[in-house]
Amino acid sequence: MTTTGSSAPPPIVGAPASWHIRRTEQSFRAVAARTPWVFLLIGWMFAYATGAALALAVKLAGWWPGVGWERRALVLAQDTVSPAMDAIMLTLPYAGTNYTLAPLIAIAAVILWRKGYATVALHLLVVQAGSWTLNPALKFSFPRDRPTIFESRGQHAFPAFPSGHAIAVVAVLLTVAYLIHRTGHGKWGYWVVGVFFVLNSYSRIYLSVHWPTDVIAGALIGLVWLLWTVRAFDRVHRRSQKINPQAGR
Repeated sequence: MTTTGSSAPPPIVGAPASWHIRRTEQSFRAVAARTPWVFLLIGWMFAYATGAALALAVKLAGWWPGVGWERRALVLAQDTVSPAMDAIMLTLPYAGTNYTLAPLIAIAAVILWRKGYATVALHLLVVQAGSWTLNPALKFSFPRDRPTIFESRGQHAFPAFPSGHAIAVVAVLLTVAYLIHRTGHGKWGYWVVGVFFVLNSYSRIYLSVHWPTDVIAGALIGLVWLLWTVRAFDRVHRRSQKINPQAGR
């Protein structure tokens, strides 16, 4: 005998025992109501404060105009310039900028929401919004000139500190990798993002658009925002999902 009405989608096949879940039908509004917005706001402020502290540390160390080791790093990177490397390094940054990631995350969020992953969709949107706003907020609070030793090439905008690409790759793309893992689709995303992070970070030095400390600071700021949002949404994810009693059997 068949029953009518809606039913929850089946469990995700292959998910780890502790994460073996069934998606629940849920509205975006209901998920938003469970989201700890005040905690997230505090996290954004903490990430901003981290960037401010790093900017002051670089200034106090006398590195703000670019010091010897940073200039040597730029020179070493220039030694690797070639047409083949240009083809990679001039193209790669477009995949790690908020200008590209924001519309892609928005489209992905709509698709995920329609498929029943409202919490995942909102998680991605919040991380992306924080990444995008932290970048200009810090750049215009602590404007730093870009390197002038060599010609700046490729995609770049606003002052140098911090690297918005580094913030976005660490915060947004690692969140994507985390959510892929959390929903039972493997850890491969971490490896992909890790390789991309190294190449993308090197491209900022190779193209002479950032001092190394810009990239380091951006990565640390992105990491703070990443970890804070993971903590904030962990309970939301758990409350939005029903634990499968057959998990682990």
